Amino acid sequence: IEDYRDSQYTKLENHQATLNPGNKAADFYLSDQNGKFHRLSDFLGKVIYVNFWTTSCSPCLASIPEKNLLVEEFSDHPFELLNICLFSKPELWSSIIEDRDFAGTHLICKGNWSSRLRDQYLIQSFPQYALIDSEGKIITNKCEKPEDIVDQLRTMLY
Repeated sequence: IEDYRDSQYTKLENHQATLNPGNKAADFYLSDQNGKFHRLSDFLGKVIYVNFWTTSCSPCLASIPEKNLLVEEFSDHPFELLNICLFSKPELWSSIIEDRDFAGTHLICKGNWSSRLRDQYLIQSFPQYALIDSEGKIITNKCEKPEDIVDQLRTMLY
């Protein structure tokens, strides 16, 4: 048991070190609603606010209006709201996006991407947010919720 505990602490310390501000953000290869695949590098040149969410998460769904407001406010700036759904059936995922007029770019995890991203970004609960700079480097992992990050984004983008 002690060996397992120690291995988990080591894993956590190693991953935490990769998420320090200024480090390159973990990449991905995920599909959008049209089946087109995207990588993090596709969004370089923009400040990226990553929303890790699931369709079964009530706080994730309740915060859609605040996320939409971010997209609206920063639509004329190099900003991307990147919504990455970690667990869902594609049909339910698409219907939530459409029914709730959910703004931003939407990607879904298939295969082992959900577990990879959970490990890489130390995701333990939902929603979780990460802020990535225009060069693809971590600004903050586990950062503020949409309504609390507006001022920081204004400072960065205006």
